Amino acid sequence: MKLLTTILQPSQLITQFPQITAHADADKLQLFIEEAEFKYVKEKITDPLYIDLINYLNSGDKTAFPAEYQILLDGGVYQNIQTQGCNTRETGERIFKGLLSAIGYYTFSICIMRGDMNITRFGSVYKSEEHSENIDWKRKVHDEKEALKTADIYIADCISFVQSNRVKFVKFSRPVLKNRLNLTVIN
Repeated sequence: MKLLTTILQPSQLITQFPQITAHADADKLQLFIEEAEFKYVKEKITDPLYIDLINYLNSGDKTAFPAEYQILLDGGVYQNIQTQGCNTRETGERIFKGLLSAIGYYTFSICIMRGDMNITRFGSVYKSEEHSENIDWKRKVHDEKEALKTADIYIADCISFVQSNRVKFVKFSRPVLKNRLNLTVIN
């Protein structure tokens, strides 16, 4: 059995995004997934929980881990309990897409920007066949931002799920989040 090194696998990414052809280079997709997980996900769910999720996926005995790990990966419905202010509690049923979806959108944003680029001895080139068109740069940037925005929402929901089930996620510690900041210069 080959040990998994990432939470999301290329075959899962292709299933999640029909825009990615099944004939895409799996090694290239794997690199994009690794980059997405290390760049965006690992810092938000913290290193100990990330490592534990990889161990969970590689484990033959899933009973050694909390059942909530699979819910975190796949998404689902849960009871949200958060402390609001002094001694009041807000409860409610919440639904979320799961960590696999969040990683998929982060990876898709990378695919949008670099998916068709190849480095050759003549420099960087974009594949272009007889019947294909290059995507406008502004469109690529817009699509990347939309994918990142969706991924940020999905991972925030995952973190809410983890925080609502702190007893089951003992490996989760308070993450040091680096926010994405967009600046617009107006002349």
